[in-house]
Amino acid sequence: MELLKDYLAATCIARGKQVDGYGNLYFETNENLSEIYRNIDFLDKDVLSALASSDQLFMARYMGARKVDTFDKNPLTPYYYYLRVWAVKYMNEIYPDGVLENDYDWIDKLLSRVKPRNKEEADAYGFWSELAQKRVDFNRMFFYNQPEGKVLFRTTNSIGSVIDEPLSFRHIDLFEEQDFVSKYDIAVMSNILEYARSDKKKLEIASSNLSRLLRRDGIVLCSTLINRDKEAVELEKRIFDHNFEFSKLDKGVGYTYRKR
Repeated sequence: MELLKDYLAATCIARGKQVDGYGNLYFETNENLSEIYRNIDFLDKDVLSALASSDQLFMARYMGARKVDTFDKNPLTPYYYYLRVWAVKYMNEIYPDGVLENDYDWIDKLLSRVKPRNKEEADAYGFWSELAQKRVDFNRMFFYNQPEGKVLFRTTNSIGSVIDEPLSFRHIDLFEEQDFVSKYDIAVMSNILEYARSDKKKLEIASSNLSRLLRRDGIVLCSTLINRDKEAVELEKRIFDHNFEFSKLDKGVGYTYRKR
């Protein structure tokens, strides 16, 4: 987390500007995680998950994962993770609606209750505090008109049991060569692979990265959100077929690759 750089990028995004290497945040998942995660046994598994809205991380913990490390190419996602945690702990809300609504009284009340427990959380507190003092347009920092996602936790009591573990985060792009020390049983990719479209090189790199970070029989869990053309879908499957076995999930919500 590079606090000043990230803060300046966020102020630009809040004014509707694009910043290289940064992006808008997902306020909540746009995936049917309830259906997707029911297909996979997370109990006592080591998981690598896209961070995104943090729902993917919370769901993996909720399903009993032993460890969940996260990654994202958007450096702003860890800041939002802490905002999610604070909304549950201090405001009894699963999602921080006050931020989306630019309710500065709500935001000030929330921040007045936060007591950071480590450097990363202190950085997140500084990040949101500076933005709140500037009265930026928080609403513009988030994606609009997303499909409604689904999660298994419906109350702050249920999600409250999984928010206190430390965040393990790496700022990486899975379409670039990466080194991994840890090995995992499950890699939660959201719909990241769909963004490669028909880029053969990106898909080859992603397949190589995932093959190296997963244990034998490890699973790549993917959501289906974009209507890609048939050629792009088949290209991805052919490239991954070198190291993985493809399987569709029920109801068209996603698919998996199991490492051979």
